[in-house]
Amino acid sequence: MRRVLLMQFELLPTVFKRDMSDAPAGALLHRVAGARHAPADISDTTSTEVLRQATSASPLFDRVFERSRLDDLLRSTPQRITVMLGPRSCGKIKLVVEHLKQEKYRNCACYVDCRRVVGGYNAEAFAEIFAAQALPPLVHGLPKHELQRFAARLSAMQDMSKFDAKPPAVEGAAKLASVFGFYLEFLEAWQRLPLSLDRPKWPVLVIDAADMIARWKDESEVQQLINFLATVMTRDSRAHVLLMASAHSGWFQTWMGENFRCSLWRSEVVGNFSEDVARAFLERRLAIETQSCDVPPAVLSDDDWKRVYNVSALTFSSSLSCTLSDLCMVMTLLLQ
Repeated sequence: MRRVLLMQFELLPTVFKRDMSDAPAGALLHRVAGARHAPADISDTTSTEVLRQATSASPLFDRVFERSRLDDLLRSTPQRITVMLGPRSCGKIKLVVEHLKQEKYRNCACYVDCRRVVGGYNAEAFAEIFAAQALPPLVHGLPKHELQRFAARLSAMQDMSKFDAKPPAVEGAAKLASVFGFYLEFLEAWQRLPLSLDRPKWPVLVIDAADMIARWKDESEVQQLINFLATVMTRDSRAHVLLMASAHSGWFQTWMGENFRCSLWRSEVVGNFSEDVARAFLERRLAIETQSCDVPPAVLSDDDWKRVYNVSALTFSSSLSCTLSDLCMVMTLLLQ
């Protein structure tokens, strides 16, 4: 049975060709769908809750080196926008989200998922997601007098119907100006807070699938976003900005270079697992799958591993987690 499974596994790269934007359940990244106009509950929404919804509950596998680099980055003074690159489902967002779930980042981490934007590449929907999902958690980290002021403003801002009477071109720009202005004022209020070991000195803004923004049709709205990000990085009350780019987004780095000074941004690559970690991951997954199918545990020999490793598991255009998802599909069919 073990040999049959591995023979089938070697065929996976040619048998299962698909767009990994719809990653299966076995992928490390799990996205939660949400309504475009879902209202935010200011009374109990926290950054921790928003981040919890952005990822599955399973722990991140290894990534010790990347965890350390990310921790060093967020401890240092914000200097440049960080563009995080890597293959689909390699765990880019998982890495960031798990880190920001720590209690110290409660109410200062702002997460915007561009994949949840309904209607494609447009600034209006982006602004609504920003207002409904990303901004409410920030209010709780402020003192009572600031909290009341920001909560009242946020409640009014989330009533986006007040923009409906304006032409579409004006509507998108007005919504962006509203959410960006709110966030910049939050940064100013955050910097007025006394220093504390219980909270980071600088908030964190994470934009997932940020390359979608570069495809907005209205150039003036794109420029509005560019100006906002540049302002966040250059003013005294600044924040860390992480832009998560999808796979095969080399063009996004070109776009960043065309719109930002080189001193304002940098790229970080989150690659796939190292070979020893990848083998441990595969062995663990095989043990879990065989146990769930009530069959004897599979033993992975050195020769077996070399065959798997050399096929497709660790190429830049794929990832071990997605390949294992295909393996699980093959195992299920064979066992049936």
